[in-house]
Amino acid sequence: MTDGMGITQVEEQKRDLSINMKVIQVGQKRGLSINGKSITRIDLHENPNGVMVEAFAYGWTAGSYPVYSNKNREKSLDELVAWLKTGGWTLKEWPGSGPGHRGARAFLGHPAPVRTRWGIQYYREYFTGRRYLLKADPRPLANIDFAYEY
Repeated sequence: MTDGMGITQVEEQKRDLSINMKVIQVGQKRGLSINGKSITRIDLHENPNGVMVEAFAYGWTAGSYPVYSNKNREKSLDELVAWLKTGGWTLKEWPGSGPGHRGARAFLGHPAPVRTRWGIQYYREYFTGRRYLLKADPRPLANIDFAYEY
């Protein structure tokens, strides 16, 4: 079924990201829709109890709240990242603060910063005195891109 704009509904998904959503095909990319809102950013945060999945609707800006947030206990971070990569999403991944605390951020289209200039500066200053919190990340602090990561 095509909606007249070249977007073809492929299938109804209920388990890929642990949320009820429609998966749509836009050219070579797999897009998502929740409650009629097009999803253009997905944050994935791994912890020992599962993967927190947060979805952001088209038009989000730095500091926007997710339109959907849920813990996925069925799939690993690696499985979710692979599923998004096959759909044409651009991913930013980071090692996190230790085992079981990795993360990834997926963008449908060109990545945009998820923090304001002041948020980036705050993160950099905060972790300068607390480098031990990022012990699993071998990169020098100056090489961590707080505009997109963590």
